[in-house]
Amino acid sequence: MELVEYTNKDLSAAKIDQLWERQWKRVESAGLLRYDQPRENPNVKFATSEEGFKFSFQYLLNRGSKRRARVQFSSLNEPFSNERFHFGKITSSEILFTLKPAHRPDSSATAIANVSPIEWGHFLLVPNMDQNLMQKITREAMILAFETFFLVGKKHFRMMYNSLLGWASVNHLHFHCYEFNHELVLDTLKLTLLCGNVFKTDPRYPLPAFVLKFTKENIEAVAEKVTAITDILHEHDVAHNMVITSGRCYIFPRKHADTSIVSQCVDPACVELSGQFPCKAEEEWTNMTASKAVEMIASVRIESDLFSRVEEAIVEFSLQHGALLYSAEADFVTERVEFGLERLSLFDRRIIDAFDAADKAGVLRYSQEKGCNPMREVTTSKGLTMVAEFNHFRGFNKRARVEVPTINQPFDAAKFHFNPHAQTFFCTPTRKTTIKMVARGLRLSERLSCTRTSILCQKDHKTLLFLVDISKCPTNVQTIFKMSVKNIHQN
Repeated sequence: MELVEYTNKDLSAAKIDQLWERQWKRVESAGLLRYDQPRENPNVKFATSEEGFKFSFQYLLNRGSKRRARVQFSSLNEPFSNERFHFGKITSSEILFTLKPAHRPDSSATAIANVSPIEWGHFLLVPNMDQNLMQKITREAMILAFETFFLVGKKHFRMMYNSLLGWASVNHLHFHCYEFNHELVLDTLKLTLLCGNVFKTDPRYPLPAFVLKFTKENIEAVAEKVTAITDILHEHDVAHNMVITSGRCYIFPRKHADTSIVSQCVDPACVELSGQFPCKAEEEWTNMTASKAVEMIASVRIESDLFSRVEEAIVEFSLQHGALLYSAEADFVTERVEFGLERLSLFDRRIIDAFDAADKAGVLRYSQEKGCNPMREVTTSKGLTMVAEFNHFRGFNKRARVEVPTINQPFDAAKFHFNPHAQTFFCTPTRKTTIKMVARGLRLSERLSCTRTSILCQKDHKTLLFLVDISKCPTNVQTIFKMSVKNIHQN
């Protein structure tokens, strides 16, 4: 067994690529696989749906007939069992290598050859194998998974996970890992913001998922959020599949799978939800189309009310842990020049939804009906439309002001300050729509549940700051939202 030690500084491309390939060839030549899996499967075809979703279809007869029989589990939270098959029962020759983070000496991840592979090199990553963990995501397992992702240098390397009752066949914590050297739907799927750093899939995709973006720098924070989301799914008894690809971690809530019923073609699980369909029957493979793929994925969608309860629990968790109601990673800020009123309208809706959620969570100092404040518009000599607003509640309920003796007063952590998640949002719209968008943005205070707004305009008229401050979160964490529009007046 080969041991690979690494540190945070070693999370660079191709750290384990050569070892992985060498060890797979060893397993292959030793006859340990249940069937031969070519490096390039000749029986592959591709299709794109009307919505632009890219899928692949493969004919894998041997996997359907020669893989280990599936096990039906009784519960999403079924404990680990020594009586059933687990990875401690494999031979040592099936182990490819073990990863050991030097900065966490009590942790490790073992790479095991999948003897019924979907792709050449398909291995299972088993976090802390000797701890006999049930098939349930943990924070440390996600850290190990993300670190492994960065230790591999292959562009289309994918990691996947099935929960119990979500087509997991072994109740021993593990991820599927392999390279499928083609771009598929999840690599470029459009995302919409839910809350903080949690996104949702394009509403046109047949199965909604919660998505988190990860980098080498935020591994631990994202691992903690992923664990929290999967914990919520367990609490709601919702099976799920996970796909890690292209710096994104997708978590798909799905219907419980009856693993005692195995179809002759496709059973939608993590691989299929990633856009790759390994088919067991040649006739079914021949007849597969993008529209059929969309239909199969949609077939495991949970009831809308159950999904809503899960979504609300995730938003509530994010608010209680100081997450931003809106994030600078939202789609609209990626188009800094071609901004336009339509995209601002989308921004309006997201803001309104976010503050409605904050209002329901009871984090505001006072409640106020939308549009009840007396307001009037003022137009400056330079053509900038401002909105003056009378807010009776704010005068009696706002936080007491603090006297600051000097303009250069240093920051004092002992006094009230905004949480470390506070961000400023910059957008550079086109000149033609600038003034209209600024006026529209200011009028948001008419429609928001929260009207605790402050508007600051610099003397040079080049920066406008729209600030909303929400106090007294349930966990006494302050949440702040800032939107800054730069260059609103160009000479």
